[in-house]
Amino acid sequence: MFATGCSSAQTSDSVSTASPLPSDAYAPLTDYPDQVIVYRPGMLDTSLTVDDVPQWPGPDPSEFLENPRAGDITSGESGWLSGQEAHTVYDAALEHDALLQEGQEPDELTGALWAAEGDVQWLVVEPQG
Repeated sequence: MFATGCSSAQTSDSVSTASPLPSDAYAPLTDYPDQVIVYRPGMLDTSLTVDDVPQWPGPDPSEFLENPRAGDITSGESGWLSGQEAHTVYDAALEHDALLQEGQEPDELTGALWAAEGDVQWLVVEPQG
């Protein structure tokens, strides 16, 4: 008779004792803001093209940005997003270093460039509540 060594993990009839992951195991680790403000601080003169920057994940900026200075399309536009749009834009801004931190001004994030509406646009995201 031949004896062979075999652990219980190697037997074909072993049973896994690992418990399944809870249903929320894949939930984001980030608490999402209820709303975000999106700023377009101005227009940038850049040699980058839409192929060089990430695609803006939210609605077209022209759909929600407003300019308090009528007629001046080069600076100062902002608008609000909420719900799933806010969550999506917030996630992308985290990944793209386009999220405004406490104490920063929107025009300090000059690298927050996105491809939107066929152009490279400067869009900065600020979480709210």
